[in-house]
Amino acid sequence: MIKTGIYKAMSDENNQAETPTGIIPIAPETVTGKTWSKIGSFWFAAADTACELSLSEASKAAANLPMAFMRNDKGDFTLVSVQGFQPQENVLVSADGQWHSNYVPANYRFHPFVLVQNEQDQLILCFNNSHNQIKEDSSAEPFFSDQNELSPLIKQVFDGLVERWNGLKQAQSIAKLLDELGLIVPWDITMEIQGEGVRVQGFYRINEQKIAELSANQLVNLRDKGGLALAYCQMISMNHLSYLKRMKAEMAGSENAAGITDLKLGASNDDSLNFDNL
Repeated sequence: MIKTGIYKAMSDENNQAETPTGIIPIAPETVTGKTWSKIGSFWFAAADTACELSLSEASKAAANLPMAFMRNDKGDFTLVSVQGFQPQENVLVSADGQWHSNYVPANYRFHPFVLVQNEQDQLILCFNNSHNQIKEDSSAEPFFSDQNELSPLIKQVFDGLVERWNGLKQAQSIAKLLDELGLIVPWDITMEIQGEGVRVQGFYRINEQKIAELSANQLVNLRDKGGLALAYCQMISMNHLSYLKRMKAEMAGSENAAGITDLKLGASNDDSLNFDNL
């Protein structure tokens, strides 16, 4: 259930959500007389090897970034953008904190605002103050109007975060269907750096050959639920791994990518991409 009167509900102790350190629920009693400032760089994402995507992001992300499936803490598959090859590595964030892709995941565009779900399954709008962006004066952006209503900008952020939240659930639901049909398989990416092979594990991809083995009814059901479109978005997006490879080389300070060979995508000839029948 989506909570619209956040600031009223936060006065009720029974509706409060447990939040991690640095995450502050937005309510008049918590941010009265305070303002917030925007982050001028993407340093906060520099350690994100992947970022979860909503269903509505899939087509735009696929045109710019490699996408994959990953298991979350519950073991369910989620749709993610691939941003690095090693733990706590994001090759899309440069040394000066700039984002080097034509598409920025919604999770980063809404930062430092986040949604936290409480025990009543209500969504609470919160602020990630880990970078001390809340100001103790009126020098920056307000949280609330003089009537204790969310400011127009904050209301727009909240609506966008709710839309993203619902889109994440949609992507997870379709990923579950793809998994049940046996279409999601491990995607073992291997790259060689200075002669040493490095395997990237934890990412999963669509097996195109398995799609060809589905029955007519399964294909129609998959198409009607948006799974076929998402499957091909993921497969098409795999071509952008070469861009990540180049960004990895630049991060290492090698303009000509010396010592880094082509990525091996872990796919045999039987399940290579083939769009002849699209």
